[in-house]
Amino acid sequence: MSKLLDQASEEMQAVRYGGFKPKAMMGYSRQRLEWLWPNMIGKGLLHVFAGDSGIGKTLLLCDIAAIVSRGGIFPAERTQCPRGKVIYLSGEDSVNHTLGPRLEASGPIWRM
Repeated sequence: MSKLLDQASEEMQAVRYGGFKPKAMMGYSRQRLEWLWPNMIGKGLLHVFAGDSGIGKTLLLCDIAAIVSRGGIFPAERTQCPRGKVIYLSGEDSVNHTLGPRLEASGPIWRM
């Protein structure tokens, strides 16, 4: 009977929240955060850069992408970050007019 009630509760929550199934915090283990760029960019996390137009977001992100792709050194750091793959999603910048030239200006990029 208990299993039936649990299943019914889960189904009601799924309907109520449009498919989203909330989970209790019990059972989650703590993990130490690993840094890609110490105290700036966490490894394996989603980071969103937002702000007014023209303040340098694209240039900064192209520089970060170039550093990660070649295993370079971030500003104010002394050691290289591990080389990694970068996926750059943009809703407004063109590869031909904006992203490509800015990535080239950011220095050598490791290509597959």
